[in-house]
Amino acid sequence: MPEKSHTTRPVRLRVLLVLILAVGCGNAGNEEISRASLRAEVQRNPGVPFALPKTLPSGYRLTSAETTVKDDEGRVTVRQAYFDSDRRETGGSLVEVCMEEPGKPDQCGPAKGIIHHLDDVDIVLSLHSGSEHDSDAWRQAVFTTNLSEVAWLR
Repeated sequence: MPEKSHTTRPVRLRVLLVLILAVGCGNAGNEEISRASLRAEVQRNPGVPFALPKTLPSGYRLTSAETTVKDDEGRVTVRQAYFDSDRRETGGSLVEVCMEEPGKPDQCGPAKGIIHHLDDVDIVLSLHSGSEHDSDAWRQAVFTTNLSEVAWLR
C-alpha cells in the first residue's frame, strides 16, 4: 500500500472546513459574534488565539469565527474567521482569515494569500474575489490577539 503524503492533510482539513461552513456552523442562529463569545470560545478550547484586525476594512463584517483543528491533546492549533462584503462595485467578496501556530506552516493549507506574523500566531488571509483596493486594505490591516484592541468588535 502506498504511503500517504503529509501534504494531503491540509487539503482534507480545508474540504472539511468548507463542509462545516456550508451547513452554517460557527454562528448558529445568526447571533452576533462578540468579544465575549470569542473569549469564551478560547477559554473552552485553549490554544491558538483569535487574531483580528484592529480596524475592519471598509464594507466588511465578521460572519463566522470558530475552532477548526485540534491536536491529539485537544489543544487548538487552527482557528478560522470569515469576513464578507456585499459592496456592489466589487460584486461581493469573502476573506478567510486562518490563524495557525507559529513555526508550523501549512496548517491552514498552502499559503496562497497575505501572511501576517504575530508572536503567538501566524495569520494566513485568502481573499476570494474583491478588488485590488480590498487586497491592499487587508494587506495593510494591523492584527492583534488582544480582543480589547479590536475597535469594531462589540
